[in-house]
Amino acid sequence: KIKGTATTKYKDLEHESFFIAEVANLATHVKEHGKDKDWLALTDAMKSNALKMVEAAKKKDDATLKTLHKKVEESCDSCHEKFRDK
Repeated sequence: KIKGTATTKYKDLEHESFFIAEVANLATHVKEHGKDKDWLALTDAMKSNALKMVEAAKKKDDATLKTLHKKVEESCDSCHEKFRDK
């Protein structure tokens, strides 16, 4: 949970969401999985939802942020189950 004034909270959420989107972007370049359709779908979902979180943070839309955060988390969990936690 990000604490602070409303202004800093949403700016921090924007920054964090961009960071998550970039991590997903970088993950598409992992040689080991780079051509795997499941890998690409999961990283694309993570990136897409993280970028939507940026827009929700700009609008200070807590409900949408929570929904999108859950979607990003699901992408992460699914990817870890399939690729990392073998």
